[in-house]
Amino acid sequence: MGRLFRFLLILGVAGMVVHATFFQERSPDFAPPRRGVPEAFRAPAAPEAFQLRPLPPPSARDPRGIIEVPGRSGDAQGTAAVIDPRGIWLTARHVAEGCREVLVEGMDRWVRTRVAALHPQTDLAVLVTRGAPPALPLGEGALRLGQTGWALGFPKSVPSVVEGQLLGRARLGFSGRMRGEAAVTVWTERRRSPPGDGPLSGISGGPLVDAEGRIIGVAVAATARRGRFYAASPESLADMIGRLGPSDRPGAADPLDIRLDASRAEQFGAWAMNARIVTRVGCRG
Repeated sequence: MGRLFRFLLILGVAGMVVHATFFQERSPDFAPPRRGVPEAFRAPAAPEAFQLRPLPPPSARDPRGIIEVPGRSGDAQGTAAVIDPRGIWLTARHVAEGCREVLVEGMDRWVRTRVAALHPQTDLAVLVTRGAPPALPLGEGALRLGQTGWALGFPKSVPSVVEGQLLGRARLGFSGRMRGEAAVTVWTERRRSPPGDGPLSGISGGPLVDAEGRIIGVAVAATARRGRFYAASPESLADMIGRLGPSDRPGAADPLDIRLDASRAEQFGAWAMNARIVTRVGCRG
């Protein structure tokens, strides 16, 4: 009788282990998406004070620059943003490439991701988790010379909002551990919150949003000496999304119905980073 009891006990425990391993539904990495944004960002705000000319299309005559991407030397960090609440994130290729594992920071822990795609030319990458916070919509309209944009991210791990003004286009080549050349937009830094003038390293992969909170670029590089930063162009973003498989391709996110200005962008950035809509990326080498 004792042997039969022990046999049945072992059989029951084994059955529970098998069920938990193969049949039990795995919990998502993030809580279900919350709806809406704070009402503080919804009140009307003044549009740009003057008419702006459309940004010309990419051209072979655009100024060229080279960015040296150093080899991996241990762990590194960058920024990512949610583009689909199912768990699809946009970041920079040089943040995610060559890592043993890539993680995004959740509310109380770091969450492991799957690298869904690395663009072969542009400095863009897509990560996937099981669920995510609400998504930022991708911009679809044409950019305008002189318009304002805000880069959100974590330079030196400090949650920051960098306001820029669009100067034009360029082509950015990569050397070192990355290769490729891609169209970028060029922005001059007008202000930063919190104030500072140090390097923007760590904001790489962070979203560049317009006055309606739409992603119009991804921060990929900066030149502290000239006070400029560079973002993957809207054309590059569209090409990155087009390269994804059906299961990894984001759906159209609902408009946020907001209007940002200098003061609201700072508050919006703080809200987005606190909600982990924009969060840190960790690369374990």
